[in-house]
Amino acid sequence: MISDEMNFSHVEVAGEGLYPVIHAFDSNVLCKVLLQKYGLHDIQKGKFYPLTEYLALLKNMEKRMPTVLKRTGKFIMTEAIFPPGVNSLEQAFELSDQAYYMNHRGLKGDEIGHYKFKKISDSSFRMTASSLYPCVFDQGAFIGIGKKFNRVILVEHSNDNCRSKGDSHCDYIITVKK
Repeated sequence: MISDEMNFSHVEVAGEGLYPVIHAFDSNVLCKVLLQKYGLHDIQKGKFYPLTEYLALLKNMEKRMPTVLKRTGKFIMTEAIFPPGVNSLEQAFELSDQAYYMNHRGLKGDEIGHYKFKKISDSSFRMTASSLYPCVFDQGAFIGIGKKFNRVILVEHSNDNCRSKGDSHCDYIITVKK
């Protein structure tokens, strides 16, 4: 759960991790204005940007444009830094936590949370997310991983745990449609 009193001023996010925001907007002008509002100028791959500003942007998007936020998540697999050699859907889900950390620097331990993957069956997985990013963003990211491997993914958010309600994590059941 992201708390307003948490301080991540020492953490940065890779430009590759911000590119999904750019691709999610239908209007380049609106996207540019919104990024500038949060001090995120001239986004480039290979550069890093303040995480606190990015989190504020995502929080705004969660409140005002959740559909665009979900679409942002869908571009994570194609834009953000991911371990090389990922060649299967299951492997992509297994490496989600590693990829999450690859897109951030300046960390003190595991302060930004995790993505914990568990295989339930050949077509069903559980992902437990204690990351900093909103639920809708995560759901889009899981769908985007499926899209990368030409699979349709259904994501069910458990009602038992939710970071937006103050819980430490969210649980998702991810089902791969045949």
